[in-house]
Amino acid sequence: MLKVDRYDPSRADQWNRFVATSRNGTFLFDRRYMDYHKNRFEDLSLVISKDDRIVALLPANRGDGSTLYSHRGLTYGGLIVQPDMTTPLMLDIFAAMAPALRDAAFAHMVYKTVPAIYRRTLGEDDLYALARVGATLLQRDTFSVIALDAPRTVQTRRKRGGAKARKTGVAISPAVALADFWPVLEARLAATHGATPVHSLDEIQRLQKSFPSNITVTAAVLDGEILAGLVLYDTGIVVRAQYIAASDRGQELGALDLLIQETCVRFESSRDYFDLGSSNAADGDGLNLGLIEFKEGFGARTVAHDIYQWDFA
Repeated sequence: MLKVDRYDPSRADQWNRFVATSRNGTFLFDRRYMDYHKNRFEDLSLVISKDDRIVALLPANRGDGSTLYSHRGLTYGGLIVQPDMTTPLMLDIFAAMAPALRDAAFAHMVYKTVPAIYRRTLGEDDLYALARVGATLLQRDTFSVIALDAPRTVQTRRKRGGAKARKTGVAISPAVALADFWPVLEARLAATHGATPVHSLDEIQRLQKSFPSNITVTAAVLDGEILAGLVLYDTGIVVRAQYIAASDRGQELGALDLLIQETCVRFESSRDYFDLGSSNAADGDGLNLGLIEFKEGFGARTVAHDIYQWDFA
């Protein structure tokens, strides 16, 4: 018999061990990462057990009214399971979650998926279960992803920009301080989108302290000045550019063109994918054509990230 419990902080170590050996968990699901924004989201993560053995975790938070979200503070989400998960067990998990969530006064769940590139082994049984319970596709986002083990077709314009930067003397530094890059990022987001980074500098520094091998900054530098940078989230299979930014001078000199191309070369023998992130419009409705054209100029192609709504009232 399956049991659905609300996560309790006393189970943090147990939760983290499960994530570390899971089929589709990354360090973003580690409680040390998730809990950095616990003041912004009311955590309502679930622990699903069978015969006193955990079989699945659901990072989640309470939304407005009667909606549960598979966690809004995370880039991707959904049920985290072990490699031995089976389709019949997944169907049983969904069957157990519905009455448990109804009893907790929820009528809906907004369910993020984990894109296929982030899974260590095959398994889309949660997608099948969503279809079986009548969940509907709420949103489909784009992740622009470069397959590092395949030939890449780089646009002439991007090659030309990289060559210009190299000729000017721009060098690539694989590890720079977050504090040195953050002003470049903040200035670019403010100028382009009138926005600020999702993480404050203090938050991202604390996360890096917890995950020093997973969160790094690589930058294009000239005469000691950071012209462009990438905040990289490394899961061991995928390297994701969590933040991308260049200064005005960096854009003029093609520094970001060189940086992205050199980052591909750096990881092509050790990682499967380089994820340049979403190119959806800020409101999630529509596509930022200029942004996706820029990313696809390096050989990136779209991996769909689906978000579903499941009504179980």
